[in-house]
Amino acid sequence: MNFAQSFKLALKSLKTSKMRAFLTMLGIIIGVGAVIVILSLGNGMTNMMNSQFEKMGSNLIQVMTYGRGTGGTRDVDVEDLYELVDKYPQYLTGVTPYVSASAKV
Repeated sequence: MNFAQSFKLALKSLKTSKMRAFLTMLGIIIGVGAVIVILSLGNGMTNMMNSQFEKMGSNLIQVMTYGRGTGGTRDVDVEDLYELVDKYPQYLTGVTPYVSASAKV
């Protein structure tokens, strides 16, 4: 079977079963569209997260201490952090203290 015979046979098959050809075409279109949408959403989410991380800063270090208060083994004061900035000015430019707490209501 050469290319011309195959092409004529394909056209004849499309003419005889139009509904099947339409449904096949519709399925392919929906499938390709779904893949394009999923890839676009994935790339968009990746770009959004990268921009959020860039906004936070690449030179930002967060230090958290747990176990403060009664029974804690670690005690860090704000003055200790300011001393670190004074001691290592080539690495640290500033300190922003932040305190959070949780309680049952």
